[in-house]
Parts: sequence; C-alpha cells; structure tokens
Amino acid sequence: KKDAINKGPLSAREMTVLSYLGEGKKNREIADALELSEGTVKMHVMSICKKLDASNRTHAVINARDTGLL
Repeated sequence: KKDAINKGPLSAREMTVLSYLGEGKKNREIADALELSEGTVKMHVMSICKKLDASNRTHAVINARDTGLL
C-alpha cells in the first residue's frame, strides 16, 4: 500500500491542506484560510497522515517532501 504515495493518493483538498502544513500553519489558520471548520481540517490532516504513513503532521510533511509531493 505504501506504493500508493507515488500515484498521488491525496485529493485536491488534501494537497491544499498539506501545502499549508508545509508552511507550518495551525489547523485554525488553515480552517480560516479555506473557510472550513477546524474539525474538517483535523479530519483532512488525519487522512493525510494515514495516506502518507505518517504518525503526525510534521512526519506527513517530511514524507511528502521526501516523495516529491511537496
């Protein structure tokens, strides 16, 4: 399943959230920027972490950079 990273498993919205994570933005800041609830952003972050096999948001950003996603 880890090969899926190369196939771009993230939705367009998840990619947008990931780019904000890469800038070090907090969930609240991402939610405000995208006009989403903070809970929705948290769900996206959890999904991103799962898809990128990451244990937390920082790990997700590192994995995304390592695989050329970011």
